[in-house]
Amino acid sequence: MKLMHLKQFLLKLKWVFHLQLLQVQEKNHWYQRELLEIKLAGLVSKSLQLSQRRISMIKSQKNLHLPAFLQVHLQQYMMHLVLLGSHTWRITQMQTQMVEHTSLVMFLLLQLPIFLMILD
Repeated sequence: MKLMHLKQFLLKLKWVFHLQLLQVQEKNHWYQRELLEIKLAGLVSKSLQLSQRRISMIKSQKNLHLPAFLQVHLQQYMMHLVLLGSHTWRITQMQTQMVEHTSLVMFLLLQLPIFLMILD
């Protein structure tokens, strides 16, 4: 049952990331991007707040019956999610931060199908 909750959470994040990448690609002006990022920061932050218990569960490794190598990988993935949550708030004026942020989102998005497949 706990794996199912984790899978549902990852699926929600997948849509958050897709939305984020699509909207960032559609906006050309930095001002519009900045406004968009503030809105998306709230969305990602909310997702992360709702998932704090799940992140703790994964860190403890007691409630998930997964191979050790996968547990470590999943922990690292969740740490990247926390980084994304804090990173989103810091995007204000620097275009380089925007590129780094988009790269992190793409990295996390590419990793998602692997976890979803394993959790099936």
